[in-house]
Amino acid sequence: MTYQDFFSRYIYNRRDDKICNTRFGAIYKATERKKGREVFLRLMPVDESTSSPTLRDEVELANSLPLCDAVVRYTDINRFEEATGELDCAIMPFFPLGSLAKVLEDWKLDNGERRQLRDAILSAATFLRSNSVPLGNFNPNSVFISQDGDKLLPHFIDFGFTDDISPEVFAEQVSSLLPVDPEPVEEAPEEVQNEPVVSEPTPAAPESTDEEAAEDVEEVSEPTVDAEPQIAEESPRAQADTDSENEEGGEMDVEDEAEEAESNSRKWRLLGGVAVTWIAIIGLIYAVHLQRNERTEETEKVATDSIAAPVYPADEFVKEEAARADSIAKAREDSIAAFKADSIAYMKKIAAEKEAKVREREEARKREAEKSEPTAEPESKPAVHESPAAVEPAHHAPTEPAE
Repeated sequence: MTYQDFFSRYIYNRRDDKICNTRFGAIYKATERKKGREVFLRLMPVDESTSSPTLRDEVELANSLPLCDAVVRYTDINRFEEATGELDCAIMPFFPLGSLAKVLEDWKLDNGERRQLRDAILSAATFLRSNSVPLGNFNPNSVFISQDGDKLLPHFIDFGFTDDISPEVFAEQVSSLLPVDPEPVEEAPEEVQNEPVVSEPTPAAPESTDEEAAEDVEEVSEPTVDAEPQIAEESPRAQADTDSENEEGGEMDVEDEAEEAESNSRKWRLLGGVAVTWIAIIGLIYAVHLQRNERTEETEKVATDSIAAPVYPADEFVKEEAARADSIAKAREDSIAAFKADSIAYMKKIAAEKEAKVREREEARKREAEKSEPTAEPESKPAVHESPAAVEPAHHAPTEPAE
């Protein structure tokens, strides 16, 4: 598989899908394009300058161990060449709960869950040590968690290629991270204050042979007549013991009766207190109820004084439609008025432009006429000077004849 094929098969974002940094590279949440399933993608650059273990070494060690649910197994490992160097890329199963550090941050585990998870981690550590895998200091980021019903299962990564620590220190580190409360010790039953009765041991019956057993059977089979039990007279010491026991029993009965009386009185007092509290609560509820009824009556009176006509949804709809039609008609009228005003203003503008053009033409004609008048005046002046006498009678009145 080439570099392009690998990264076109698995989709992820190096900025948003990063889960954590580990000893063997960074872990990202990725999605397989064809199947649509989620996986963990693990990337680690190869440092050729040192002889430190690589991600490929870790994958080979994990896959070489016997099958165990507590050890993460990889489905694929590839090494590609990039511009900056070689890169190891491995595929891990997807664990929705994430690492142990994330689970402790997101969840509030109870005592039983912490105990079950601690024991599972310690048993997984025992399995790895039995397969000669060294374990360093416990790191919650190197253990991923999955859930199977009510159980939380650990899955180890980043094991091996480190300095081994003692199992006791490892267990202390796990216990400090997953503290467990001690189990409650069942209290032993109270000892009876009476003197213990010591039963004498019965002597063991000697072993009998088959013949003796047969004789015993024959003897037992014969009918036997039980003797009448003899009533033994009680000794004065035994009678004194019984009298003292009766006196103690009487005292105990008196104490029991007193305790019963006290308990009965406590019960009655508690019942009386409960009854008083309930009576107070009921009275308070009744008072609040009366106040609310008075308020509701006042509001009803106000409502009855100002009775409004019932409004039905159909009427409201008609009103809304009428208001909507009015608003639309008004908007149309406004638009028509605006259009008319705009058209009138536009026509006035056009008329003003036409008048301005006409005026400009007239002014231009006047200017041309003024320019042409001075050239015609010299031709007419000599005609005026040639007949001055003809012009004078027009200006002077006729004189009267002399007598």
